[in-house]
Amino acid sequence: MQISRYTPKLTADEIERCWMKPLDACNLSAIGDPSKAEIKRFLNNISDRGLIPFVKKGTGKTSPRLYSLKSCLMMRVMRDITAQGATYEFAATVAEKAADVFMEIVKTHDDVFEIDSDDWFLFFTSDWVGHIKTDLIRKDEICPSLLAQTTLWSVLSMGGISFMLINHYPDHWSRDRMDRGLDSSNNDRYAGCDVNGYPLDPAHPWNNEGTPIEIAKRRLEIEEYIAAREQKEGNK
Repeated sequence: MQISRYTPKLTADEIERCWMKPLDACNLSAIGDPSKAEIKRFLNNISDRGLIPFVKKGTGKTSPRLYSLKSCLMMRVMRDITAQGATYEFAATVAEKAADVFMEIVKTHDDVFEIDSDDWFLFFTSDWVGHIKTDLIRKDEICPSLLAQTTLWSVLSMGGISFMLINHYPDHWSRDRMDRGLDSSNNDRYAGCDVNGYPLDPAHPWNNEGTPIEIAKRRLEIEEYIAAREQKEGNK
């Protein structure tokens, strides 16, 4: 799936790659500030119980945990469900199913903007003995008789959650790729400045100030400027 003009296509391997520190993961999943006691306790609980994927950066006891895009999806779902009073184990089971739906959405769409935020509804409930039931329902399947059967079910709008996560992922991923040297900006393509005198090198400090969204917007402006310049040079 293409998710931006300045990152590769999103793949299953990238979705499961654990590299984000708690602050990045919590920002992407929009569950809150991990420095706050409530969010820190929530993140520790679901991590200590092995309910979401993560790896340890280093072998030390205080080494930070690193999370993946899949982890972010699951922690967002679990945060929403546990806030309603459900147990962590119940929320984790639903989150696993939500992760499967997330993977299917990425697999069946070529571009992030093809995702319908008002589609891919994941209904979930449990019976009187605690067995958890989930059912994925597409928007064209919804009808009054179906809604009557699911009055005691809860629902997640997986289209909306998936679009939110994927649309903001390039803000974090692009910085990670440059930190790992995969997207080097030290070449002639990024030499010079734009018409306003701002450097075109994405690694320049001026282009890395502000919020993740502001940084991503600046990088998009750089790519658009360079693309227009290259097209102009090609027409000469």
